[in-house]
Amino acid sequence: EKVGKGIGDMRHDLGHYVRSMWEANVARILKLKNIEYRYEMEAYPFYDANGELIDSYLPDFYLPKYDAYLEVKGQMDKISLRKIELFRQEGKRVIVIDGLIYNKLAKKFKDKIGKRWEYSGRNIETHPHLFEGEQTWK
Repeated sequence: EKVGKGIGDMRHDLGHYVRSMWEANVARILKLKNIEYRYEMEAYPFYDANGELIDSYLPDFYLPKYDAYLEVKGQMDKISLRKIELFRQEGKRVIVIDGLIYNKLAKKFKDKIGKRWEYSGRNIETHPHLFEGEQTWK
């Protein structure tokens, strides 16, 4: 069962590609709340003391009004945690939406978003017709 990841595709109701069901649902919440965001806006490089590129980090969402980043992570691995910590050390605000937070958001917003809320068993792969066209919020 795919939980939160793996179903990357264009979401026409959002107007852009996302990499996962969870990211799609978080974007829908942001749209519902009229919170401007940029999805995977820019990759940020990390350099060592010699100026050599050692890694980069591509945050899921940037919220310009709050000058903050959202990272949607069902499970945090060591590499992702390291990148987020390096990013924070550069003075960036990163809010991690883990499984616990995501489940709280789902409980609060799933019914408000309605049929376009994605979950295993009803997502863009199993019900593509639900994710076509313009989004209309209730």
